Amino acid sequence: MTSRTPRRTTAVTTLVLGAALLTGCATMPSAPSAASTSATKAPATGSAGTSSASPIGSAAATASSSPTGTRGTTGHGMALPKGVTDPAAGLVVNAGTAAASAPTLEVYEDFQCPSCATVHASLGPTIKELAAAGKVRLVFHPMVFLDDKIGNDASKRVTNAAACAADAGAYLAYHHAAMSNQSSEGKGFSAEQIQQFARDAGLSGAALTTWQACEAAGTYRAYVLASEQTALASGVNGTPTFKVNGRELELNTLTPESLSKAVTDATQ
Repeated sequence: MTSRTPRRTTAVTTLVLGAALLTGCATMPSAPSAASTSATKAPATGSAGTSSASPIGSAAATASSSPTGTRGTTGHGMALPKGVTDPAAGLVVNAGTAAASAPTLEVYEDFQCPSCATVHASLGPTIKELAAAGKVRLVFHPMVFLDDKIGNDASKRVTNAAACAADAGAYLAYHHAAMSNQSSEGKGFSAEQIQQFARDAGLSGAALTTWQACEAAGTYRAYVLASEQTALASGVNGTPTFKVNGRELELNTLTPESLSKAVTDATQ
């Protein structure tokens, strides 16, 4: 049986989280795929975010002689950034600090989704704290469906750039810079912004030079596309989506406190 690649569109769901009227980005196939029979939207929050006072990533990344990921891993046929051992497994940002009993917190996002930026401003500091304390195994699953909807390649470019930053241990810092300075949906990210985010993430010297080469080459473009397909196949069709040990959290009631409680309840 021949499968057809679903056409993706963006659906908007409105809800109220706190006192704000929020909109969510969702990618919805025109026909269900074999791997996903549900079309539930993952409601997400609001308009484009602005700079936040509490960065989710550390800006302390310093120059290193040769930051590299697990590139060209046998059996995958693609370069993989640091923190990724399998395209289907997501990017782990704190593998060295997560406690053995820590639950897995998965985050599905598209860097162009305004909703993701707003949720980042609200939940980002809590996520950073949980990851730094080793209370969660923090995994990001980048999605890039808004490129098709908007007609640009900004999500792919900035996601590749963030993956390059992961090689220097600066994924969270780059993620924060991009989410905190997102343009309105449709405008994407300029080449100058993508470069500046690396500096904002603390990259300099040899680490910045290595990042620039990685970004310019589009080293992790294949991984980015594989991550998107894996997310869609698993039934995730909205951004942002949060899961704790595989259980999707209800976004319209999610607060820093309820997220912390969900993590505590899932801790073994």
